[in-house]
Amino acid sequence: MLRAHAGAVRPTLPWPQQRLLERLPSCRTPALGGRLLECDHCGHEEVHYHPCQDRHCPTCAAARTARWVDARQDKLLPVPHFQVVFTLPQELHGIARAAPAVVYGLLMSAAASTLQDALHTTYKARFAITAVLHTWTREMLLHPHVHFIVSAGGLALDASAWVATSESFLVSTQKLAPLFRGRMLSGLRLARKSGELDLVDPLASRWESLLDAAFRKTWVVHVEAPEKRSPGTLLKYLARYLFRVAIDDSRVLAHDGSTVTIRTRGNATATMSGETFARRFAQHALPKGFRKVRHYGLSAPANINTRLPLAFELLGATPTPVRPTAPDPRLDPTEPPSVRCPRCRSTAVRLTELPPSRGPPTRSGGRSQP
Repeated sequence: MLRAHAGAVRPTLPWPQQRLLERLPSCRTPALGGRLLECDHCGHEEVHYHPCQDRHCPTCAAARTARWVDARQDKLLPVPHFQVVFTLPQELHGIARAAPAVVYGLLMSAAASTLQDALHTTYKARFAITAVLHTWTREMLLHPHVHFIVSAGGLALDASAWVATSESFLVSTQKLAPLFRGRMLSGLRLARKSGELDLVDPLASRWESLLDAAFRKTWVVHVEAPEKRSPGTLLKYLARYLFRVAIDDSRVLAHDGSTVTIRTRGNATATMSGETFARRFAQHALPKGFRKVRHYGLSAPANINTRLPLAFELLGATPTPVRPTAPDPRLDPTEPPSVRCPRCRSTAVRLTELPPSRGPPTRSGGRSQP
């Protein structure tokens, strides 16, 4: 679908979105090159084209997601975990679309500082917190929000004891929402004043009215109690969206060449033009270098080897090493070529590098797809 429709919308999009629509259709095609597998025992041959390794690619997501879950699983404390979600109101979506690096960064930092300060004030403890940014709805519309995985308890600030929370209550959303709103709007005003947030009309002329409308609105902060999901299940739920955006192949129901039908929630569906599909997909491209996963408190890098092990010790537990998921060397170009023939299982296999194929330039300035 992206190969069919991206060319029509790519020239009208910002550079990160153009780049996304150029890279993803090349994934596992001759455009990126690959490897020819030849078995000297049975004569079997097959070609494996290289993945694009783009962090937005749904095709490349599976292996990277598994490796991330493996890396985080043994750092989960053996206690229930809450899920806390901070959502940016619709009045600020236009500003987020115009300046995603600034707005998404402020969203994550404002939400994290709000949550941490509330927990410190209430419990006088450091909690294990992991944050993941999402920017979409099931219809692929813009909907920036941050999911937090929060341990049901924390290490006392003097590191002398484990401070447990109730398994049904973490902190009042009535306390979190106005504090989050104030910090987010204050951060936006400061970024605008310093020149970091550079807007043009019509957003520039509507700046004050948009912020005033957002201030008058009740902001959404949702806290989900642990009984609904185990920590491992919650981690895997968030991991599904780390290395791809908006949608995967399983939710695409039909493509007739001009329109696309996707599954939204339950049995509900949405049908849109191919160009709308490509535009909605591309709008979730993250700014270059932006970290959509961040760790705070006991999960912060500075505490992984210091305070986190102490928390495990106070809980009478030790981290359980998880065996890493081995990547498939036939698909991952960074892996050594030690594979077996898929037909006869012989190790008498030769892998030959296939160079990328380049097509003629397209009218939009990109390269044609094979």
